[in-house]
Amino acid sequence: MNIKKYIASGILEQYVLGITSDDESKEVERNAQQYSEIREEIKSIELTLERFARLQSIAVPKNLLSRIKSKINDLEK
Repeated sequence: MNIKKYIASGILEQYVLGITSDDESKEVERNAQQYSEIREEIKSIELTLERFARLQSIAVPKNLLSRIKSKINDLEK
């Protein structure tokens, strides 16, 4: 197997995003068990996506929970 070509194919990104078929997922998992480079690449993709998500996140206002509870209490009256 040409590991570099496999990694460059985009299948690992699809796997991490959960958009591979069952057969493709099983193939990626088998290959990840067999090749440390693939395991490392999957981990790198996961970390990159997590960092991206954190950078794009929006901070929740500090008083949001109390406002929600207040509105629920008002509805219950």
